Amino acid sequence: MDLIQLKLFVDVARSKSFSRAARANYITQPSVSLRIKQLEDELGVRLFDRTARQVQLTPEGHALISEAEKIMEQCNHFAEYVSMLKGSPSGDIRIATIPSVGMYHLGEYLKRFLNLYPNIHFNLQYRNSGVIYDLLAAKKIDAGLVAYPEKRTGLDVNVFAEEPLVLAVNRQHPLSAKKTVSLNDLEGQDFISFEENIPTGAAIDKILKQHSIKVNYVMTNNNIDAIKHAVEAGLGMAIVPALTVEQERKLKTLAVIKIKENIPPRPIALLAAETTASIPLNLFKEVLIGTQENKN
Repeated sequence: MDLIQLKLFVDVARSKSFSRAARANYITQPSVSLRIKQLEDELGVRLFDRTARQVQLTPEGHALISEAEKIMEQCNHFAEYVSMLKGSPSGDIRIATIPSVGMYHLGEYLKRFLNLYPNIHFNLQYRNSGVIYDLLAAKKIDAGLVAYPEKRTGLDVNVFAEEPLVLAVNRQHPLSAKKTVSLNDLEGQDFISFEENIPTGAAIDKILKQHSIKVNYVMTNNNIDAIKHAVEAGLGMAIVPALTVEQERKLKTLAVIKIKENIPPRPIALLAAETTASIPLNLFKEVLIGTQENKN
């Protein structure tokens, strides 16, 4: 038994595919199959049930996978620790982020992090919040970036930013000349919002209901760019996170207006498992928190 066999065992179990595990490790699928067969022969148990369409862990495989994952985590941590001792941290971070955070918040943090730690490989993917929680539970990512974080068992939540919500309207809209608006000004207006299953959309809907404001929903979408384009086209107004319309405000393609009422800002958080984080992930947390503290 060797570490390569254990890593392939973990990779196949997580991806449920010999071919995906092969691509992730830059080897051929037959090589993966051979390594797994050698491991099974040495252990004296079958680890996977293989069919033409899917790969699933056997009961024995289920019993062993968590131990194999622990061994691989310890090996990765050991390599990361050695790189720290040498003064040049290395390793990998897998992070999933919701689009509005990844596109409008993450850039400056990521630039600073990669400048400080050029030998750490950063794998970034865009997902919605629900998928991010699922990926964390399945250990397919190391951390997630979401808005309005949920407290879930086994998750460590670090809120590192709070973003004001503002009103965005077309430049020809009657409200466009105002510097501030009251939520009462939205009564009966055509309105564009995030879908209800998006936490930001749910929070905006809650704010309107708390203030007894009824709007005419003409469109919902889970993509901030689609919402902005609809507002620019004059289809309706939208309440959005301030940073997502900063460029439009500067270019004067949208009127961005502050809301008079003291509505809660949008919290943005880094989610990770409560268990011991990798050295690269801890370094990334330090950059997030340190950059934000320097702003305050």
